[in-house]
Amino acid sequence: MSYWKLFFSAVILSMFSLVSCNTGSEGTSQMSVKDSLSEKQQMIKKITDLEHKMYNDSTHEINMRYADPMLLLYARYSNTFPNDTMSPKYLMQAARLAMSLQRGKTAVLYFDKILKHYKSSPQASMALFLKAFSYEQIVGDTAKAKKYYTEFIHDYPNDKLVEDAKASIQYLGVPDSILLKHLEEKTK
Repeated sequence: MSYWKLFFSAVILSMFSLVSCNTGSEGTSQMSVKDSLSEKQQMIKKITDLEHKMYNDSTHEINMRYADPMLLLYARYSNTFPNDTMSPKYLMQAARLAMSLQRGKTAVLYFDKILKHYKSSPQASMALFLKAFSYEQIVGDTAKAKKYYTEFIHDYPNDKLVEDAKASIQYLGVPDSILLKHLEEKTK
């Protein structure tokens, strides 16, 4: 009798493994939900570990050794799990990291991905504002900066950064020395 129990247990386990590894219409194997969660958890752990290595807690400086792998890991997560709520957040972190590295065009690519795929996410308005800011401050393209600040004001009229966007448009191309003098006069 125990032989039959063992036999049926083996058959049932085989059936479960076949069910969890479906073959799609193109003949490719799909991961089970459990495997996918495991992969997601592993990737989140890699991201967290690398973030801790990259940012020095005492000086708040970026360890450049980990910057490019961090950018790639953020992008890989959003490509692997595009429907996960962490994807737009990780793309925003990648864009901000690129900005801090003075890689304006790279930052813009991440902002564009947020704006294209996660338009309704909480990160979308900030992505558009920072895209304009990147063009202004890092890339040095004031025409595109004005275009995206204007788009930001139009698309997010109630956002807390609308006044900043308007001021940025007003002072586009104004040298810092003149801007500082103007601000000093306003505060007197």
